[in-house]
Amino acid sequence: MTTQTEVKILSNRVQARRLNLSGPDEYWNGWSADLAKICNGYGPDAWPEVARETLTWIYRSMEISSQIHDVRYELSDGTEEGREIADDEMLGNMRKEVAAGYPLWKIWRWGRRGLEMAKADAAWLALRQFGEEAWMTAYHQRTGVDQPDVT
Repeated sequence: MTTQTEVKILSNRVQARRLNLSGPDEYWNGWSADLAKICNGYGPDAWPEVARETLTWIYRSMEISSQIHDVRYELSDGTEEGREIADDEMLGNMRKEVAAGYPLWKIWRWGRRGLEMAKADAAWLALRQFGEEAWMTAYHQRTGVDQPDVT
């Protein structure tokens, strides 16, 4: 099951601070039990569990980024600007996680570093192309409103 445990959330928050990852206050200060219900790994809730588990395994070196992104989407404001900020933040966080896991001084890991960075870019492209439905669903569930008032 891709849902994160409370202990994993806590340890990932410590690591996220060490890596200077960006995230909302709700991620840093929220109850681990509440976050564990939100953080489901990679892929939307609507996907079959086996698909999310597979994608989460593929992106295992960027686990914390998905937790923070799940919280951002849970807090959706329903605007395209908000979604773009959330998706860009995830890409930046993914790059930091990869850079920490595959530092440049480890010359023998450059190939893997490049592959992981490409995976981060692919995830960002997928979010930009297909993430709007999840963003709007989260907004609707949180507010009960179909579309935000952007006036």
